Amino acid sequence: MTSARTVRAVAGAAAWWGLVTLALWLVGLLLGQSAPLSGCALGALAVIVIGEIGDRVRRAWKHMRQRSL
Repeated sequence: MTSARTVRAVAGAAAWWGLVTLALWLVGLLLGQSAPLSGCALGALAVIVIGEIGDRVRRAWKHMRQRSL
């Protein structure tokens, strides 16, 4: 059985992905470079994954620097 915390996390991630997808699609429309929504969804997924990896690397780097001081 799933916990409320898991459901909240999945819903939050889906909402974030939807917002980034919509933003990419709208920017494409405004610039006259319309792309299919599926392409924008894949682009949004890539942006989010790269951002999350960067955040984890940053946190690990900060933790390593604090331990060495």
